[in-house]
Amino acid sequence: MKFKNQSPLGALEIPALGRIVDRDEEFDVPAAIAPLLAGQSANYEPVDDEAIALVAEMSKPAAETEPGEPDEPVVDATSTKPARKTSTDPAPAASATDGKDGDK
Repeated sequence: MKFKNQSPLGALEIPALGRIVDRDEEFDVPAAIAPLLAGQSANYEPVDDEAIALVAEMSKPAAETEPGEPDEPVVDATSTKPARKTSTDPAPAASATDGKDGDK
């Protein structure tokens, strides 16, 4: 595949190629390294049809969800406050001193 260095910084070293590529220089890239450059559109421009197709493929948005997955994230959006306890037991019996003629 063929790319062109269009970096605003000028010449760039590409360690995977073991060389420095001058600004505006077109250079060949092995297929294994091409995806690394295709994702850097500010620095490298695809030149041949194969490189252009790779950049186009990488630019496609990923599917939002995989088939069979829910549309919404699985998150419990309910309050984190614990539920109020309710009792099914009858109210406690009133004591003899509860609010009646008692302790003054």
